[in-house]
Amino acid sequence: MFNRWVADDKRGFTGLKGYRKAWTIESDIKMMTEFPNVSQIPGEGQRRWFADDYFDLIVWYEEGTITGFQLCYDRNRHPRSYTWTNSKGAIHNGIDDGDNRLLSYKATPILVADGSFDVAEISRRFKTVSGSLPSDIQEIVIRRLEKQQRRSGDRVNVVQ
Repeated sequence: MFNRWVADDKRGFTGLKGYRKAWTIESDIKMMTEFPNVSQIPGEGQRRWFADDYFDLIVWYEEGTITGFQLCYDRNRHPRSYTWTNSKGAIHNGIDDGDNRLLSYKATPILVADGSFDVAEISRRFKTVSGSLPSDIQEIVIRRLEKQQRRSGDRVNVVQ
């Protein structure tokens, strides 16, 4: 771990004028890894599942071709998902993890309507951790995120 001074365009910083102290831990960046032996549902094509501390990525195939993916993110604070399929396009949802019920058992997680989607930040973070993914998967996810960003700007409220 080392510290360095980086440019700061935000108010309220301390230190050198126009700069703030940032801690950098190079070894903290973890690449996404694949879960082996993902259960397959008969008649639905193949599924592959990759994850790190921030993302879950499920990729769907039909006859060896990627037909869609679901990129779940920020799963420990405010879980959300960006889902794309070649037949239905893209949609952004929140994930109700089923833990919000008092004096009750945890319910099954479900997708729910959600607010803004910071496409630029999610794309940046995904690019940082996706180097270990097969290139076809990495390319399609990045391409879809970049297309979404071009279409909607950095933030979107409704993904179609």
